[in-house]
Amino acid sequence: MKKIISRNSISYGLGFVACTAIAGAIASVNSQPVGAISAISSPNQSVKSQTLARANWQRYNSSTYRVSFQYPRNWKQVKDQPERFRGSDGSFLVSAMSTPSLQEGCRSLANHRLLPYGSKPKIQNLKIQGQSACLILPSADQTRDQKGESTLIVRYPKPVRVGSGTYSYFMLYADKQHIVEIAKTLKLTTSAR
Repeated sequence: MKKIISRNSISYGLGFVACTAIAGAIASVNSQPVGAISAISSPNQSVKSQTLARANWQRYNSSTYRVSFQYPRNWKQVKDQPERFRGSDGSFLVSAMSTPSLQEGCRSLANHRLLPYGSKPKIQNLKIQGQSACLILPSADQTRDQKGESTLIVRYPKPVRVGSGTYSYFMLYADKQHIVEIAKTLKLTTSAR
């Protein structure tokens, strides 16, 4: 992986992977067809209840990362961190990454030596707005410190300039209870800054 960027992403990333395991993780890769993001929703919730739950959400817009999506209304921006929002029941952080390929980026994160997603995270290949994407979901043995953190990586239609760097992939870190519902509302914006 070449580089990952976000203001405060270094401190978040260190906190995100701050577990004590030493062994490497093994990710299982499942290929999902276009529109499969709806197929990976929690089996404990019906589509109707998920849609009703999202009715009380609000929209996040980022001209920097060129994305918009919905998130729970009770989540508030973390002070001095415009890319991070947190509530009592979850959180998200937006970032960007450059990597030779989507698969390499997903595997690199999922197989990190500190096991931030547990020993057997799942990588789900998706299409979001016609773009290749992957979702990293934690295994049952993910440490409690990680609080169910999951990651969605989506290829931008065109590389995006953030600060002094140019990035090919959008990254969304969020808790596993919300990441799929957030991803269902994700829109990549193409307007130049």
